[in-house]
Amino acid sequence: MVSESKQSTALNRSASLEEACDRFLDDIKVWAHACIDKYEAEAPTDGHDQLTYTTGWEPYLLARTDNRVIRFLEKVQEDVAEHHTLSDKWFHGYWRTQEAHHGTEHFELFLGFMARVLPGNPTTSRQIVDAVEHLGNWSDEVPPWFDHSTGVFRSLFYGTAGGRDRRH
Repeated sequence: MVSESKQSTALNRSASLEEACDRFLDDIKVWAHACIDKYEAEAPTDGHDQLTYTTGWEPYLLARTDNRVIRFLEKVQEDVAEHHTLSDKWFHGYWRTQEAHHGTEHFELFLGFMARVLPGNPTTSRQIVDAVEHLGNWSDEVPPWFDHSTGVFRSLFYGTAGGRDRRH
């Protein structure tokens, strides 16, 4: 028996590549709209990667215009930034302290996706610039994360509050 959370779909071969692509895009549309229906009214969480699931919608949005999906993405992008700023998790557009790998996920995965599907979007550009200036130690408003004399990050955990001591 298939649980409610899992569905089984019979696979049918497509007669052409165009038909296969259309089916694929139709499936992404169904997924995206189901996610919007489920999460549109949900408040952001403290998670570092809460929007990365949307990056799978890129082929669909590059091939088709879907204003509902775009409006959702723009709204959650703003909501997540506002949530992390008001909850004091972010300062100056980036995490106060976060583990090196996971801390970049929102910025490289979600914002990179947004930059590709909505090129020139000022909110995305501003958020990327805020993050990049810290990754490159180009802001005097926060402690440096990278030790140029040794070529090593000061800690696995770093952010706009600086890095943790290496012993911790």
